[in-house]
Parts: sequence; structure tokens; C-alpha cells
Amino acid sequence: MSERKNIVISLGTSGFRTATTIHRLVQEYGLADQFTFVSIETAALNDEEIPPSFETVELRRDDAAEQRFEQLKAEVPWLADRLELANQGATSTPPIGRFLLEYYHQQVYASVEQVLSEFVDAHETDELSTWLVGALSGGTAAGMLPLLSPMVRRIVESYADRHDIEAEIVAAGTVSKFEHRHQRTTLGPTPETYVNTNISLQQLTTLINVPDETAQRPDPYPIELPMDAAPSSNVLDDGFEIREPPLDAVVLLPVDEEEIEAAPRTSDDEFSNYREHVNWTIATAVLSITQATVKIENIFTRGFEDRLLTLAAASVRVPVEDVYDYFQSQQALTEIDGEIADLEAREADLEATIADLDDLIDEEADVTRIDVDSLNADALSGISRPVADELDRMRETVAGLDLTDTSADDLRTYAQQIAAQIDQGDDDFPHEAIAKLVFHRLVSDQLNDRLESHEFEATVEDYWAKHSDELSEHAPGLSEADPDEKYERGIETVLQKKRSRIKTELENTSAVRVGTRRELRKKLDRKKRLLAKFNHLYNEFTALQDLDDTLDEQLLPEVRVALCRQRDSLTSTLNNVQSDLEELREHRSNVASTVETAETRLTGDRSGPLQTLPLNTDSLESVSTRTFDEADHLQDLVDADVVDRDDLVEALQAAIEGHLDEPLEDYMHPSLDNVAQGTLSLLTHRGNQHVLSTTATTGQTPSSAMPAQNITDRLDVASVDAPFTVTLVALYEDVSLANTSELRRIHERWEEGTLNELFGRDVPFERNIAYPQLFVDGATGSPNPDQDAAPEAGGD
Repeated sequence: MSERKNIVISLGTSGFRTATTIHRLVQEYGLADQFTFVSIETAALNDEEIPPSFETVELRRDDAAEQRFEQLKAEVPWLADRLELANQGATSTPPIGRFLLEYYHQQVYASVEQVLSEFVDAHETDELSTWLVGALSGGTAAGMLPLLSPMVRRIVESYADRHDIEAEIVAAGTVSKFEHRHQRTTLGPTPETYVNTNISLQQLTTLINVPDETAQRPDPYPIELPMDAAPSSNVLDDGFEIREPPLDAVVLLPVDEEEIEAAPRTSDDEFSNYREHVNWTIATAVLSITQATVKIENIFTRGFEDRLLTLAAASVRVPVEDVYDYFQSQQALTEIDGEIADLEAREADLEATIADLDDLIDEEADVTRIDVDSLNADALSGISRPVADELDRMRETVAGLDLTDTSADDLRTYAQQIAAQIDQGDDDFPHEAIAKLVFHRLVSDQLNDRLESHEFEATVEDYWAKHSDELSEHAPGLSEADPDEKYERGIETVLQKKRSRIKTELENTSAVRVGTRRELRKKLDRKKRLLAKFNHLYNEFTALQDLDDTLDEQLLPEVRVALCRQRDSLTSTLNNVQSDLEELREHRSNVASTVETAETRLTGDRSGPLQTLPLNTDSLESVSTRTFDEADHLQDLVDADVVDRDDLVEALQAAIEGHLDEPLEDYMHPSLDNVAQGTLSLLTHRGNQHVLSTTATTGQTPSSAMPAQNITDRLDVASVDAPFTVTLVALYEDVSLANTSELRRIHERWEEGTLNELFGRDVPFERNIAYPQLFVDGATGSPNPDQDAAPEAGGD
């Protein structure tokens, strides 16, 4: 089985960020089995940020390293006396990056060799690409790349030669963008990045034998790169003699340092974060080359004539995530509206129930407001249907009660039994409490009827009327009193006295007076019977009164308290419902904003190199996520009328015309009329491979924009798992560094002695040259500083 493997070696923190982006994309594109990663770092990394598949090599300061560093200052020209070895990082100082690589080269060797042997199957792999990625404007990558290149080549070629594997080594890095014609007077935020960029470009010119301003290759080989800093007791290689370029290609991307500085350091959003956009751009170059359908060796031996390449990338995408966000948010909005409707209905029910309870509680406070005699099932059903259904049974129960022999506890028991049979249902209304209320009201009404018709009152009033003179004499002031008081304080006392008087008279009458004693006994019996009758009626009447008082003072207030508690509980529930409604309405507002934002995003974005296609939002009303789930590539969405064909063509044309310019040349040398040549590749699903041939209604195709950009070749790339994204990667060769401000203008300023004026402060230059043997005079193609400055031409 033939396969291609790819090793990405990152240098420094910027390189690590780029490597993590490459890692993210290979995961997204289904290419994870083709890649492995080694991170060489001079500063501490956050363990949580390191993907599990990364092999990390930390080159950190220790006492021995610091001692060697101080010792070496007197021995080599590339370590200035004022340099200090920091606790972490190379501090934008390439000589420190070189020192750390040399000093710890054994760890680097061991890690790369181990990863190589474990990852690359000698029997199944026939191609291997190794990538060195980092920022050539910093200290770590700029200081390590010239030496690490031959070091890695020696490791890789040793393994590849033994197992007949074609091996290519490529560097991809950023340089600080310095557009002389458009730059401000004072550069920032870190002038050293521009100096390091200039030095790196000059050293690369020598290292890979870049053509000079006359298009000739100076052929600087052999080049000796000794490893002066390697500990004498731990040297795998004394140094390297470079007889040919150690890199098959170098891919450069100029970046805006101010935007880099302003961007968050951790983000995977290439749309909003410039730093991640830079990483994404380099990652596209790595993937477009590693996924080429031709052998990688042929790309650099037959495809590109130059080893120096520059990079531009853009993409045209269907915002699938926004589509799903749109549908999900719409669904969420529908669900929230349903929840709000349910809660609003619940709120209305609770408010109505609480209002009804307030009325009942007020009625309970005023007993005259409930007319039980007129209460029927129809009238009661407006308050409680379940209680209305039990009304007849409650009347029968009350009618069967002996109220003169019924206690308050008995009434509680009867009320509880009736309430227990009430169907409470699933609403909040206290039907059981209402049943108790109605039952007690029926009992109260029955008691009132019994009291109003009771014989005791009529008997008392009749007796009082017949004996008013006598009773008024013995109990004055009771003529207007209640019957029970008339009896207790008047009639009963008089009758008891009469009974006692007759009894005494009987006892004092001689036995021989038979007739007199007979009459006295008859009188005594009549008084006893009358008193017993009054006592019976009185006991019945007062028992009914006591029960009625107990109803008014205990049982009905107990129900009222229960109703108040229920009302308070429902009020608390209502407050919670209203609070939930407020939160839900606020949530709905947020979701509605999300829907609006998602819908806005569906209208497309042509403002930058990462373009999103406008979607036909009208058609979205008749499709669903299933349309996107079942679509294999862009054409399926065009066929579904979700994406307009003309919009697709226009977006691709705009990407090519507006964002795929050669990014580095800006300061044209008067004697060098150079035109960089571009090669275009597409990273996308196989179904989109012919998208550049798509014809709009105007007859235009995206490919028609290529000649104006000097894009003359295509690099075929295998399919990746990106069905709705077309990433366009342009690699430019024939790039003349003599036509760049990054190389020529900075060098001119250095030769003129005006660098400090350019940056507004003292800026080290010679101190940051890590490889003096690569810093060859004349490599820049800059004019003689003794002559007048050459006029500028061109620009972007």
C-alpha cells in the first residue's frame, strides 16, 4: 500500500499556534492519520492547549545552559556581550534561538527521530514531507531555521534512504509586513520584528540560493554552520557543511504586526481573529501541497522552478454552521413561544383563581353574602364544578345529622370525608377546601333554621307573657332579653323557687290532711314537669347555639385560613410564573436576536478573503437541515435553490481578484521588471473540484479572473472533507526579494544608518544576526548606499 506521511515541526510559540491550526484542519478534513506534530519551544506552553498527538520539546534555560551561554560570548561573533539568556523564550533575539537549539540539539534529534520511526511505516510509506513552521520575525524560529533545516534533512534523509522513501523538507513562516509606500513614519509595536524579518530574508537568500536582482544564483556553497554552543561532552554533530539548499522550498506570508499584536492569542476563528487567520492561511498552504495528487517531489522539481514561494489564500463558504444555528434558533424560538403561551395561560388561570379565592375569602368574612338556600349545582359550578357535583350528597348528609348531638370534631370528620371524595383534578383551585366551606355553610344554614323554629323560644315568650308581672318582679329588666337569658335568669329561677316552696309546704303539711297533700303533690309534679320541659328545650337550644358559634368561630375560620394559605401559595406560584415569564421573554429576545444575526449572516459577507455565500432565505422556508444533511457539495445546494449560481461565481471571482495577489513584492527595483507567477489549488470536496468552471448567467466563469492575477497554473489536490467550502490557495514563484520593502528598504535604511529614525528608537541590527556566514553582501540587490536612492515603482 502506497501512502504519504507528513511531519509538522513547529518552532516557537507562533509556530506552535500555526501547528495547532494545521492540526485542527486535518481533523476537520479527515486527514488526521496523515499528520503528526513536533513542537520545539523555548517558552512554557499551557498543557491544556497542547493536542494529545503533539510531541513537545522544551528548550529551557538552566544553570549549565546559562554558564555555557556566558562562556560562548567571548568565543563566537553572533552572541553579543549585552545579550542575556531569559528564563523563557528567545525574546525576539535570533542568536538566543540558535544557542538553545545548538545546546539542546540532542533532545531535538531524539524527538524527531523517535516521531519519525514511530509514525512513518517503512513498508507502507513511499512519500514523506517534513514541514518547519514558525515566525521568521521572532527569536526562536528565526534563530533556529537555518541550522534546523540541515539538521532535520540529515535525520529524515538517513531514514528515507534506508527505506526508499521520497522525502521533501519545506519551511513555511511569517515575516513582518513592511509596505514602504504605505507605512507610517513610526513602526510598531515591536521594531525588532522588522529587523529580524530583514535578517531572516537575507539569510534565506543565501541558505536556499535565491536568485539575485540579476536573476542569477550566487551559488554560495559550501556553507559551514558549526554548532559552537553544543556541550563538548554531548555532541551528535560538530556542525554542518551545506553543499546544496537544505530546504526544498520556503513558503512566506507577510503579516501585519499591529494586527497580530491586537489579536487574542488563543482562538480558532479565522474570521474574527487576525492571528488565527494568519495561521489558517499557512495551514492551507501546507494542506494544498501535502494533498496534491502528484508526487510532492514533482511539485518542487517540475512544478516550481524556485525554492522561494509566497502565499495568498481565500475561501468561499456556505455558512453551514449559521444555517444550523438559524434552524435551531428558529426551532428554539417556536418552542419558547409555546412555553410562553403555556406560562401566560397558567398566569391567567392563577390570576383568575386568586381573584375567585379573594372573593370567597371576603364572602367568608361576611356570612350574609352566601345564601345557601339559593345555592344550586349550576350556581356552584361557576366556582367549583367538582363541588357542585357533590352538592346533593352534601345536602343529604347534613339533613341526616342530629345537630343537637353533633360536636365540632364530628363536623370536621364529615367535612373531611366529603372533601376526600372531591375530584381535585390538575388545576390549582382548592376544591377540597371549597367542599368543606359549602358543607359547613349547609350545616350553619340548617342550624339557623333549627334555631329560628325551635320550640324553646316560643315557650319562653309565651310563659313570660302569661307571668310577666311575677317575672318582672323577680327578674326586672329582662323583658327585651333573649329567650335563653329570660329563661336562665328569670323563668328557671322562679320555677325553682316555686318548686322549693311547694316542696317545703308539702313537707310541713300534716299527714292527716290527705286532700291538701294530694293537691300539693300535683302542684309539685306540674312544676317539675314544666321545669324539665324548659330544661330539655333549653339544652337543645343552647346545644344548637353552641354548635353554631363553633361553626362561626372555629370551623369556618379554619376553612378561611386554609383558603388564605392556598391563596398565598398560589400568589407565590404566580410570582414564580411571572418571574419565569420575564426570564423566558428575555431569553426569547436573545434567541430572536440570534435568529436575526444568523439570518443576517445568511445574506453573505464579501468584506474579506474569507467570504460567505448569500443564501436564498426565501427558499429556507421550504427546506430544513435535512437539505444540508443530504447535500454532498455546493452543486447540491445550487440545485436546491439555496445558493444562487451567479452568487457563487461572483464570490469566487471576487476571491481571486481581490485576495490572491502576490503579497510580498511592493518596492520595485528599477532594473528588475519582475512578474511573479501564481499556481492555484483548491481545498474542497471532490464534487467542487470543477467549481472554477461554473458559468454564470453572464457567461463569466471564476477561472476567467486568473490571468489578471498572473495565476497561470493549477495544482490538483485530492478531495478533503469540506463539502461546502472552497479554499483557494495561490503559491507564487519568481518572487524577487529585491522588490520587497521587507528586504531592500530595511537594508537600505541600515546601510544609510537611519533605522533608528524609521522606528523612533534604537533598534539592534548586527546584534540580531544569528548566522553571519549567511549574511552575504549584495544578497539584497539594494543600490549602492553612496548613490542616489533609486526611484520607487509599483506598490500595492
